[in-house]
Amino acid sequence: MEACIAEVHQWMLSQKLKLNPEKTEFMIIGTRQQLEKVNIDCLQVGDRQIMPSSVAKNLGS
Repeated sequence: MEACIAEVHQWMLSQKLKLNPEKTEFMIIGTRQQLEKVNIDCLQVGDRQIMPSSVAKNLGS
C-alpha cells in the first residue's frame, strides 16, 4: 500500500501538485472478513504519516 501511495506522491510532485498530509486520510473498503485481515495503522508519505478514516467525505459533485 505504501509503495502505491509513494507512486501517487511522486506523480503529484512531477505535476507540481502538493499532497497536504494534514488534511489527507485513507480508507480501506471491504467486507468485514476482508477488513479483519488488514492491519494498517497509518501510511507513510515522505516523512509524514497519513491516518485512516472510517468516514468518507464528498467534497463536491
